[in-house]
Amino acid sequence: MTRSLLAMMGLMVVTAGCGGSTVDASSDDGGAPGGSGSGGGAGAGGAGPGGAGSGGAGGAGPGGAGTGGSATGGSGTGGSGTGGGVARVPANHRPAAVTCDSIRPTTDPGAPTIDGGGPFIECRSHAECTDGVNGRCGGNGHDGWYCTYDQCTTDSECLAVTMGLPAVCACEGGFRSDANVCLTGNCRTDADCPGQYCSPSFGSCGAYTGVSSYYCHTPGDECVDDADCGGDGGYGSSYCMYSPVAGHWMCSNSHCVG
Repeated sequence: MTRSLLAMMGLMVVTAGCGGSTVDASSDDGGAPGGSGSGGGAGAGGAGPGGAGSGGAGGAGPGGAGTGGSATGGSGTGGSGTGGGVARVPANHRPAAVTCDSIRPTTDPGAPTIDGGGPFIECRSHAECTDGVNGRCGGNGHDGWYCTYDQCTTDSECLAVTMGLPAVCACEGGFRSDANVCLTGNCRTDADCPGQYCSPSFGSCGAYTGVSSYYCHTPGDECVDDADCGGDGGYGSSYCMYSPVAGHWMCSNSHCVG
């Protein structure tokens, strides 16, 4: 009778393990179960308090435990699946704020010396860029030549630029320039995202405009890195981005041209 009851309790742990949430239950005979993963099958074994693990539930008693679980009543150490347990570390995230330098190129920007009905020309030399801090003239035959300025060297300096909204000072993060710019979102470092990570995100134009904001990852994310979307973040490739509409990270293949 005791063996049958314990076996039924083991089955209840297996059922909970499939939902991607942590099972917080233990018996008098064993330790706490491990965190559950998604889609695991039942571990094989006899009676006992095996812990649930990532990819499988703990087996009963001295029998074998599911992958990542403990079959001997010890502390389970199961890993996490998507949307549950410990967050996976993104390839790109911001563990701490940094101070950007103010070094910018002084070489000739290469703008045409005469107007000829070509691209827009705002400047032809760095000396003409005096409307902001550390101005430089830059561009190309497609976009024209224009002045860009450093907006910041630290995150705190962005408060004046973003009207008090928290923002990241992205070093050399300007659109087609090496200017330091302020990028908004909902985080500045990983510390702003309890249990998760703060990562740079493309906008809806993808690699065309590059990183446009910083957002916390969430338990409901559909992806963590570009590789999860089958891409590498390059132009024309799929990428993982934060969607303000959806409220989580998701794959996109949207790109702008022009």
